Amino acid sequence: MHVIDISNLTEKQKLFCAYYLQRYNATWAYQKAYGTRHDVAKTNGSRLLTNANVKELIEQLKRQQQADIYLTADDILKEYAKQAFASLGDVMDYRVHEEMATDSEGMPRLDTDDNPITRHVTDIFLKPSDEIDWSVIQDIHTGKDGLVVKLHDNQKAMRELLDRLPEPIDTDIENDSFLGAIGKAIKHKKHEDGGDGEN
Repeated sequence: MHVIDISNLTEKQKLFCAYYLQRYNATWAYQKAYGTRHDVAKTNGSRLLTNANVKELIEQLKRQQQADIYLTADDILKEYAKQAFASLGDVMDYRVHEEMATDSEGMPRLDTDDNPITRHVTDIFLKPSDEIDWSVIQDIHTGKDGLVVKLHDNQKAMRELLDRLPEPIDTDIENDSFLGAIGKAIKHKKHEDGGDGEN
């Protein structure tokens, strides 16, 4: 990539370029960089855009912006992939134990053979904080029945992935291991829901 010598530009010209890329408004950018009146900025801002070095710096910064946007899009794709395959098992754990059943007075309840009645109790709890990818969690709070954890909609994330990922070369989604897994998961979810799975 050709890199221009920005030493040919004044500090205010560099500022103008940076401000211009925020709104693509030469008048506003000139006012911000030079602190002039609106009428002066309107005339001089347009004129500054014709400066060869200024134009070249703006184009270079625009290319950099585009590169940053592509990186951001890639990051978003990775987030959708995490959300698509996340499950509550990634976030929560459980422990089952037995405890003695008691009556309203706290006394052990007995069966017909006078043996204490026990029951299985399941305790559900969050995994240690450093083991959780918090980006897959949409909401977490304590409800009337205990802890409530809501993950991002994995079916929506799968659809977003399918929209963004390239088609397999043979256009047969079932033969592509990654896309096929997403497609099969969506079909399975639709079957479980008894419909098209839309929320």
